[in-house]
Amino acid sequence: MPEDLTERIKYYLDNDIEKLLRILYGTDISESQVDNVFAFTKKEDIPSALSSLIISRQLSKAKTREIYKNNTVILSEAKNLINENL
Repeated sequence: MPEDLTERIKYYLDNDIEKLLRILYGTDISESQVDNVFAFTKKEDIPSALSSLIISRQLSKAKTREIYKNNTVILSEAKNLINENL
């Protein structure tokens, strides 16, 4: 699957870089991260580097959602316990 993403990024780099930049922005990749990839990565490695950024960001967002989901459950249980004992 990362290979598919890398291939799609290659396509957008060659055919529609504006769309690629919108996708990166929509994925919440920071402009400085993208700038660093373009500035410090060999041209042939840029698609793979951008793919890694996207995957890393998506995993980070999933982890954050899971943390808040768990905290919400814990808070809900605590509120229920408090309400039961009032």
